[in-house]
Amino acid sequence: MKLQLTQNQTTKLYMSTEMRQAVTILQCSQAQLIEFIEEKSLENPLISIENPRGMNGTPSQTRPMFNPADIFVASEQGWREKIIDYFKWNEVNIKPFKIMKYLILNLDEKGFLPLTIEEIAASMSSTRSEIEKQITKLKAYDTMGLGCFNLREYLLYQIENDYPTNYILHKLVSDYLEEASDRKWKFIAQNLNVSEEEVKAAFSLLKNLNPQPKVDDGNRFVDYLIPDIIVEEKGGEFFLKDTNSLTPLINLNSQLASLTDINSDAKSFIEDCYKEARWLMNSIEQRRATIIQVVEAILYKQSSFFYGNHLIPMTYKQVGEMIGVHESTVSRAVAHKVIQTPRGTYNLKEFFTPGLKNGSDVPISSSEVKEMIKRLIDGEDKGNPLSDQQIVNKIIEIHPVTISRRTVAKYRESMNIRASSKRKE
Repeated sequence: MKLQLTQNQTTKLYMSTEMRQAVTILQCSQAQLIEFIEEKSLENPLISIENPRGMNGTPSQTRPMFNPADIFVASEQGWREKIIDYFKWNEVNIKPFKIMKYLILNLDEKGFLPLTIEEIAASMSSTRSEIEKQITKLKAYDTMGLGCFNLREYLLYQIENDYPTNYILHKLVSDYLEEASDRKWKFIAQNLNVSEEEVKAAFSLLKNLNPQPKVDDGNRFVDYLIPDIIVEEKGGEFFLKDTNSLTPLINLNSQLASLTDINSDAKSFIEDCYKEARWLMNSIEQRRATIIQVVEAILYKQSSFFYGNHLIPMTYKQVGEMIGVHESTVSRAVAHKVIQTPRGTYNLKEFFTPGLKNGSDVPISSSEVKEMIKRLIDGEDKGNPLSDQQIVNKIIEIHPVTISRRTVAKYRESMNIRASSKRKE
């Protein structure tokens, strides 16, 4: 066996520490950026920060004045911590609070509890009755039913609170939930010895119940974050307002930076701190400029949306070409960013939507196709609902778009619309 040594030439891109941190800053949300700056001020003796003028009420001629109450928007982050804090101040004894905290931290994203009482009791070295007592308290929190084990239990919890005397509704959920989902009115009515109209009336109430304890209604479980960009409308035109005035102001300790009567190690340390501070200030400014460029491109490209129409197909690459940066820079610039507009508050990523080609090679956005699907289903014969293939055929009649039955099914499911067999009444 012969061993042969060969030489290959490869090209690799190495990122310096400064470049990696610049990328990190670009990807930060406004709230994350504030936290990052505060951490750096603790690490670097040359950096001191002031409360942003927009937040402490001090007028500034160089920065626009904001009222935080007007621009803070709701975020779903931290909802478990919010509930834990509530019980921390309302639970006197340590052991019950520990059980409660364990329950809250184990809730899934819908607010259900995916563990059995036995599993929880074993983990907490507690009795079944101790666990059940805390679950009852958790369910009663804001009367939301957090900690139910499944959908059936949660629906029954709502019925007991809102419709305690409705026997048919209770039986519909406890014994005939699957049959109700399949619209088997006659079967249910015969078994309950009631009329089909009474069953349908109970089902109408059932449809108004929440499907999960943790609902996105804009008020529950909210922390607050700062939008990175605000879009305002004046005279039919849209203008950008960034929230830079809510970012802590960075000041350099010039007295410490100018020290000369120090040893070489100390001098080297001060120089490194100075470079890092200058880099931080420049990176923050570059972040601000890049985000503004990206949002200006979005406003131009998606202008019809801001006037009440659909989003059009748009990619990171297209925006990158418009402002002269790589698509990866655009992707990082919109990551974790929130924009507040007259039409509502959105994640910037929501403005980038794939398209479907139609007969004239003009792409149609997925949001527009979803709206067509929703309109068709809203207007269908409820006794003979449209199948996914029938929806495909009707869409093609409206727009000669290339779309498959599978795509229609995917879009329909993303809007929480059931299949035709489940929609029949």
